[in-house]
Formats: sequence, structure tokens, C-alpha cells
Amino acid sequence: MENDPMTRSVISVCVALAGLGLAWSVVPAAEEAAKDEEAASLAEAFTGGEVHGSFRWRFENVDDDAVPRSGQASTLRSTLSFRTKPFRGVGLFVEFEDVTDVGWSDEHANAGWQDLSNGVTDRPTIADPAVTQLNQGFLAFRRGGTELRVGRQEILLDNVRFVGNVGWRQNHQSFDAARLTTDAIPRTRLTLAWVRNVNQITGRRVDMGSLLANASVTLAEGHAVTAYLYDLDYDTLVALSTRTLGLRYTGGAAVTDSGRLQWDLELADQQDSGDNPGPVDAGYRRAALTWKASRWSAGAGWEVLEGAPGSGAFRTPLATLHAWNGWADKFLATPPNGLVDLFVHVGGKLGDVSVKAVWHDFSSDSASIDYGTELDLVASWKASWGQTFAVKAALYDADAFSSDTTKLWVFTGWSF
Repeated sequence: MENDPMTRSVISVCVALAGLGLAWSVVPAAEEAAKDEEAASLAEAFTGGEVHGSFRWRFENVDDDAVPRSGQASTLRSTLSFRTKPFRGVGLFVEFEDVTDVGWSDEHANAGWQDLSNGVTDRPTIADPAVTQLNQGFLAFRRGGTELRVGRQEILLDNVRFVGNVGWRQNHQSFDAARLTTDAIPRTRLTLAWVRNVNQITGRRVDMGSLLANASVTLAEGHAVTAYLYDLDYDTLVALSTRTLGLRYTGGAAVTDSGRLQWDLELADQQDSGDNPGPVDAGYRRAALTWKASRWSAGAGWEVLEGAPGSGAFRTPLATLHAWNGWADKFLATPPNGLVDLFVHVGGKLGDVSVKAVWHDFSSDSASIDYGTELDLVASWKASWGQTFAVKAALYDADAFSSDTTKLWVFTGWSF
């Protein structure tokens, strides 16, 4: 891989970005904030550690015209974590996760892997299998602005379009990996990870040998450029083995005293990698514009995941996919003819309640197919004691792809 032209390209881009970050450093970077207080002994590292936990209950209802019966699920996600105080630059973090059915356990297909499956086949999928497991457990080695994490961990890169923890589902996605992160270069953050396994939301552990490289440079306040290389090499799911090289620019400008315009531009190229049996030669493009005022925001955007029968489709299998292309989750896998998503959104505050609406128009990248449209709605309120309450809905109206689907969620969460 080290002699591959694309790998050399991303290294060149990362080096260029690092140099650009140094060039834009008009003044030295501010001294890093005070480090976590070091433990004086190994015993103090544990006795002085921190315990945290969280609870999230959710009811989900799904009506899908392609399935004879509706689906309902009521699940509770609980986490308990412990972080030691650092001792000689080394810390330990562990997090246990439990997902429990609270009624309606047989009224949906839970998508669980092997023994985690509830065996239901005549109802829609609600991918929250009951499971108790170690979600994260890693050693962290830190010196200055550089940290190395080794072990099971959640990885969230940029806007989680390519790598995320699938935080919407009750069983989060985690990775067995070694990850190096450094901000030692002024205005620059570099991330390099080697991933051996991905622990999916279904409870399946998927073996791989994948490289994730990401370099982000802050050009000025509110402006950043990110270059990335994600070389995914699956041991068994070889059709997902791809190499993606991309560039993203985010920026903004104050237009009025109370209003700001923000933009997000991104390009990427994806090729087959590893033992992928089929050719993949697909691109990705995204452009989004958002107006933000004191209490309200509105925006529009365009996202293209290229696809054609002869060249494969652009895929992002490690992403937090629920956050993209509609909350009805109709496009978790890119269709063979690709995907074009035109969207508009508006959101803000009604008193103490946060609200948002998103409209999508979906079509193919090739073959001129109208897939359908979708309306997404959410309202949430956070109580004074820190608990969040929310209602959320997704309404997908199919044209030539999938089937009409309505999803409704009611959920609440609290952490300590």
C-alpha cells in the first residue's frame, strides 16, 4: 500500500495542510489548558477516577407498506463508565452498555446477529437488539498535545459521514483499534487509526485491517480544510473494501449583526481496494448553505453519491448513516444507480422547545430515476435537571424506490 499513488497523494495533501497550518499561524498557539491532575500513585489513579452513566428510553413505531404488519419497540439503553486519573501519562477508560427490551420485544425484527436475533420476520426492522457488552475499553497514552488510544473505542471523525459511532441506535458502533491524535502543530489536528475490528449495532463483530487518516487545518476563525484517506480492507465482507480520498472545506461569514452564513463543501473519490471482487470507481459531492440567526436557522444542500451498474456505488459503511439522507433510513446502502439528495431545512426555538424540519427529494445519479421524497420532524425539550424529552418522525413517500414508510419515536435521556 505504501507505493500506491492514492496513498502518496493523501500523504502529500496532509503534509501540505500541515504546512499551511504553520503558515497561517501568525501568533504562537496558546498554551494547552491545564492537564488533568496526575495521580501520585497507581492506587490514586483508580481511587481518584470518575464514574459516569446514562439512560435512554425510546419507543419506536414503524409502518412500512412493504411489510404486512406494523412494528413497535420499547428499549432502554444504559451505560456505566469509569475513567482513571492519568498516572505517568497513562489512563484507562471502560464503558459497559446494556440494551433491554421494555415490552414489545416480539413486535419488530431487531436485526440482531445470530443469537441476538428475536426471529421476527413479518414486521419492520427496528435495529436495537437486546445485548450487554463492553462498548469501550482502552488505554490512553498522552504527552503534550498527542494521545494514543489502544483498545475498543468509539471513533467519530468530522461530521460522521464516513466514520462514526451510530449514536442514534441503542447499541453503539465501536472499533478495536489503535488511534493516534495530535494537535502539536498549530491550527492542525491529525488523526491516524488502524482498525482491526468493527463492532456493529447488530452485535456482529466484523474483522478488517483498515487505515483511517484525517488531517484538519483551521485557516482562520470559522474556516477549516480537512483531507482524509479511508482505506477499508474487510476480511469477509470484501465487497465493502474501498479506498476513499477526499477534501472538505467548511466556512462562514457574519452577514448581519445577528445573522451568519455558513457553508460546507466536500469532494471525494472512491476506488475498490483489498479483495473487493467488483470494480468501484465512484465520486462524492456535497454542497450545503445555512443561515443562522439568534434563535432560528434555515438552509439547503445537495449531496451526490455516484453509482452506475458498471462502476459500482459510493458507500460509507462505517458512517453514522441515520444522520444522512433521511431519518427513515431508506438509503443506508447506496442504490446501484447512486443517490442524489436535494434537501432544505429550518429549525429553531419555540420557547424552551427546540424544533427542526427537513425536506428531502431523492433521485438517482444515473438512469434518471425518481426515488421519492421525505419529511423529517423533531421537537425536543431539556429539563432543568438535565433530562431530555423528544418526539421525532420520518415520513417517506416512495416513487420508484422502496415503499411508503412512516416512523415515529418518543424518547427521553439522562446522564450523570
